[in-house]
Amino acid sequence: MKPKDASINIYGKITDAFLDLSSQCLDAVFLESTVGEEDFLKTGKGYAFVGPIFNDPKYYQGCGIAVQKGNKDLLAKINVALKKILKDGTYKKIQDKYFSNDIYPFK
Repeated sequence: MKPKDASINIYGKITDAFLDLSSQCLDAVFLESTVGEEDFLKTGKGYAFVGPIFNDPKYYQGCGIAVQKGNKDLLAKINVALKKILKDGTYKKIQDKYFSNDIYPFK
């Protein structure tokens, strides 16, 4: 149940939500953790993630790689490379260097 004085704001750009959070117009922002970490937490002092992790595949797809529609050759090469680096541990090593959370939890 929503508290009586709570409201939900919808933003066209996440940077606008970050501005409102920084200026204390908001108490919290619900967003994908990689975006929050990279675009806000690394620069916004005094903020942190709170609450449970929402990574149910029914609602969350993780991060992705965009490939031009119809480019099956490139897609196949990317998939082969991803399988290789996921299997040999290279993916985790790179991920851990740049992110504090698992950006691809569906291995």
